[in-house]
Amino acid sequence: MKHIIILFVLVGSLNFIDSVDLNAQIVVLQYRSVPQDNIADFVFRETTYWSEVASKAIREGKIQKWELWQRIGGYEMDGDNHNFVFINVYEDKYDLDENIWDISKVFPNIRISDMETTSLGKTIHQLVLEKHKDAGLAQGGFAKFNYTKVSDLPSFMKFEIEEWYPFIEKAIREGDTSFIGWELFTALTPTGSQIPFEAITIDHFDLYSEAIMPRWTEDLEFPDLESALSTRDRVMTQIYQLVVTVGN
Repeated sequence: MKHIIILFVLVGSLNFIDSVDLNAQIVVLQYRSVPQDNIADFVFRETTYWSEVASKAIREGKIQKWELWQRIGGYEMDGDNHNFVFINVYEDKYDLDENIWDISKVFPNIRISDMETTSLGKTIHQLVLEKHKDAGLAQGGFAKFNYTKVSDLPSFMKFEIEEWYPFIEKAIREGDTSFIGWELFTALTPTGSQIPFEAITIDHFDLYSEAIMPRWTEDLEFPDLESALSTRDRVMTQIYQLVVTVGN
């Protein structure tokens, strides 16, 4: 019986993988740990120099969007835990092969040592995600990342795409919530039993207080959240504040 159950889960996962659009929008998240003494210099270099490199890559069609977010609070703030995350948005997987970060082509007369940020911190994680849906997406100053470990990925995605997405899209459009945007992703790499999540949703807000506790119109009719929660083994949330964004 155990072998039958394992086979069923595997087939269900493969069926979901078969439905993945490998030409879909790809998002790379890079998490950095920057010591407190280096933060001001790190932010200055990223917003002054690297945002211009990203702008050039966007004009050339090599990347669609580049953002830097700073973590607000959370557990384990000391040590090597990240306090910044970059979001790089590509039109499809093939753009990942493009070399877009040659800063010398944008600032040929400035020394690399005065612009690089690698020495100011270190990369903790780098994730490659597939984007499935988004709603709203007005540019807010705060975002809540929901890292989700699920017991049944196909059922989780079915609920998010068929029930939560139309609900939140309508709520944002009609002003029934303080959400101004919502995005749904699944992990392409790394994956496996040791990775603490399979899916990420990002909720966007104008205010930090709304990211902590969103506003909903009274008596708003929600989807069946109880059945949705049954597929979630664990959800970890983290709030970030926008530092800089380039692109649409």
